[in-house]
Amino acid sequence: MSIPRIQLPGGLSCSNLGFGTFGIGGKYESDDSHDADSIKIIHRVLDLGINLFDTAEVYGAGRSEEVLGMALRGKRHQAVIASKFNAENSKKEKMIAACEASLKRLQTDVIDLYQTHWPNPAVPPEDIAAGFEHLVKSGKVRAIGFSNATSALMKKITALLPKGFPIASSQQEYNLAERSIERLVLPYCRANNMALLAYSPLGKGKLLDQISQDYGISPATLALQWLMQRDGVIPIPATSKIKHLEENVAAVTTPLAPEILEKADKAFRKEAKEIPVDQIDVVASHSGKAYTNLLDAKSNTLKLSPSPTELASELMDGEMLKPVKVRAANGRYALYEGQLRYWAWRIAHNDKLPVVAQVDT
Repeated sequence: MSIPRIQLPGGLSCSNLGFGTFGIGGKYESDDSHDADSIKIIHRVLDLGINLFDTAEVYGAGRSEEVLGMALRGKRHQAVIASKFNAENSKKEKMIAACEASLKRLQTDVIDLYQTHWPNPAVPPEDIAAGFEHLVKSGKVRAIGFSNATSALMKKITALLPKGFPIASSQQEYNLAERSIERLVLPYCRANNMALLAYSPLGKGKLLDQISQDYGISPATLALQWLMQRDGVIPIPATSKIKHLEENVAAVTTPLAPEILEKADKAFRKEAKEIPVDQIDVVASHSGKAYTNLLDAKSNTLKLSPSPTELASELMDGEMLKPVKVRAANGRYALYEGQLRYWAWRIAHNDKLPVVAQVDT
């Protein structure tokens, strides 16, 4: 069974499984010590029928793009290259310069899919739209996409672009355990003929392992098959090992019975509800630092970056990309993940709107 293709705006024909290059050429610092192995795995990716490569200017401080460019010499016509520009390069002129630098590193004259990486609330949507329009009209980019953006932000930028502009995708974290985008982002993509590029598609835990054991299949097979069955979703797992790459391809070409996928879907489905902010107590943070009152959060006494006030500007539209996570506790809710988003939401809406929360038991 071969990997199917998905047709996207901009004339892109993408394999229904992509290859994420995070870690190729280093993570956030350049590392050329594994270049030869990286080139081998990229060639194997093509051999296996995968043509979509996702990279970014920040990966390996640009080395990821350089390695991909070297690997695709003489093979560029076989690949769909997707790259991303940093949030600080969101203004039109910086976006153009970032794209030209990526083109040079990739050794190509066009990027098939050029995406935002993270939103920059300090940059007006008009600037981002102008940058995208220039790059497509100049022939340096075939289609554009978004990453880690809310449906509200995508809608704003799209409204500023010409009718029929090639908007191909939205890239988001999406897996059985992380399903926040199902609320607003995924429906938006489907309604607008955009693919959903799912990064971290193998996010797993003990529950996934248990279901996999029950049916005698690998966790990768279950996780990737679940995504492959969802309309318009393209998983883009990253790996530096040919063995793992081949296992991923075997996983997506091994159909599972519908009842297995349905069991996994139900097992990982979490309740999300709107909760008044005054019913939530902040009890923990991954940093070990937690605000306990709104005044301290506004003053950013813990010197978090971004600060709650800075993040609040992203939440003015009333949409949070990922809900905060809470546990029911004595008639109230204890927040254990997402304190920065929680305080930013309160600041953005002056305590007048309930916050969307995932309620865990």
